Amino acid sequence: MRWILGWAVAGAVVALGGCDVRDALSGKAELTGKVKEVVDRTHTTRTSYSVYYSNWTLNNEGVGADHWTAEFHDGVHHRVETADLRLVADCQALTGSGLSVGGGPSPLTGAAAARAACGIDANIPVTDFAYLGVVDTPWGSADRVRLTNDAISRIYDINKDGVIVGERWYKNAPGHATVLKQTIFALTSSVSSPDMFEEASLNKSFTPDQYKTTPGLQVAATIPGHQ
Repeated sequence: MRWILGWAVAGAVVALGGCDVRDALSGKAELTGKVKEVVDRTHTTRTSYSVYYSNWTLNNEGVGADHWTAEFHDGVHHRVETADLRLVADCQALTGSGLSVGGGPSPLTGAAAARAACGIDANIPVTDFAYLGVVDTPWGSADRVRLTNDAISRIYDINKDGVIVGERWYKNAPGHATVLKQTIFALTSSVSSPDMFEEASLNKSFTPDQYKTTPGLQVAATIPGHQ
């Protein structure tokens, strides 16, 4: 993700120290090699799945909070739900629309919505990147990559089907403090209804109540693979 949960806690990006990560750049880098292959896998997957996440985030005041997120993919279309936001996108046509559950304008529409929803968020520029190898997760083996800009580094674990099965963000300085950790409640290989990808469906939730929960995650100060 891309990280759509963000609108519940600061938008599609995390603002650190008053700095929007989309603008925190000393020089944009174009992905190449294995990192590009893994990231592209999240954008082009044709696998159907439903995945339910729990997310821990740290705000600028140093206060942590838990949030739930659900994502659904039918091979072409993607849907994201949080307590505060719903978004649908066509990942091939790069179109999309969203709904702020509490009212107000949609945070993203059109191509920007699709780039945010369909795989790793392509709206956030990258200044550096690295492939960190294959890791074991509760959901099978995954390729781990790190994407960095001047404010934060983002770690993603991506399985063979292009599903994000682990995610953590941390500040580059000081102390490499974790600001986001995402873990999975459940992952299935289908979606409950094809109607969930229609814009008209944004007025209702397709996330079962059992996954609208936040268990309280314990987050370490640093992440494995960061040297």
